[in-house]
Amino acid sequence: MNNRAIFLFFIGFLLDSSAISSQTVDSIQYSRVYYNLSEALKEPEKVYRLNLSNQRFHSFPDSLFLLKKLEFLSLRNTHVKSIPSEIGGLKNLRVLDLGGNDFAILPDSFAELSKLEELFLDEDPNLALTKDFKVLEKLLSLKSLHLDHDGIRKFPGGIVNLKNLERLYLNDNNLHRIPLEINELQKLNYLEIRNNPIPQTKISKLQQRGITVKW
Repeated sequence: MNNRAIFLFFIGFLLDSSAISSQTVDSIQYSRVYYNLSEALKEPEKVYRLNLSNQRFHSFPDSLFLLKKLEFLSLRNTHVKSIPSEIGGLKNLRVLDLGGNDFAILPDSFAELSKLEELFLDEDPNLALTKDFKVLEKLLSLKSLHLDHDGIRKFPGGIVNLKNLERLYLNDNNLHRIPLEINELQKLNYLEIRNNPIPQTKISKLQQRGITVKW
């Protein structure tokens, strides 16, 4: 092997090693979960996952909107009283946990979360579900919806518009029957409905449709 060939081989090796190293760093950074908002804001362009669960806020932290690459966000049990319209700017969100909060209305801009696949709205007793479903129906990527322990007695008909929903969680509510509208969710394949006063005969009909039901 002549000197030129050796040189080119060496350069190629360095480039390949650099690429592998970069991929490893990126993978580690992507999987990193931040638990402190101040720490996350020191390098906002590197934050993909942020878990602020159980950290009480007086209001929704506006500085969150600087984290444009966020894909996972948890604000569980932070006692947020309202969701600002700016949330629509977090367009890369895939999983959003808003469980255990005090807000009632999802802003219209919520529909701009076009990549959102899983949404937790459980333990949110003030939800105005009829209004909120008019927003949720515009989330075409939504596959999993958690509405456990929300005091639901009657399900809003708007659920029929969640055309791509695959998994629905309704545990610990006060439903006396399976919402008829669920039959129109053609992609639904998993339903949890534990701790609701629903007769077994109603459950069996869903199971016959091939839906896995946990009750």
